[in-house]
Amino acid sequence: MKTGNKIIATLLLVMLVGCGAKKSVSPEDIIDKEWTLKSCNVAGTVMETGQQPVVLFFNDSTNVGGSAGCNRIIGNYELKNDSLTINIIGTTRMACPDMEFEAKYLDIMQNPMAVKIEENGSRMILENSEEGIDLIYELPVVQETK
Repeated sequence: MKTGNKIIATLLLVMLVGCGAKKSVSPEDIIDKEWTLKSCNVAGTVMETGQQPVVLFFNDSTNVGGSAGCNRIIGNYELKNDSLTINIIGTTRMACPDMEFEAKYLDIMQNPMAVKIEENGSRMILENSEEGIDLIYELPVVQETK
């Protein structure tokens, strides 16, 4: 292959790889969406989430609210370089049958996590490989009416 052709081939390869590069998660990817926890895996063990949905709702670029299953939660968050840190600053204090999961979930949420958005923006994955945490959230499926 001639030198000119090698350069062109190399440039095309770089362009193809660059086009497939993952974009960073921005606040717009997560804000004003109700994320429901679908899977919680800690240290290789899938945790049962209980009967009530676990939900996160990012209100703006700093505030988060939702439900830990039984109790409502409020707090703030920081999204930086595809890392999400949530600081839960308050919860309601109701008693429910599934309090064991909620206590573990609230503890898990204090860990900084890598964040990815998949499935055309409808799935959010939070991971902390040091702690073996893998949380998968999804947006509700909107049913079209005819």
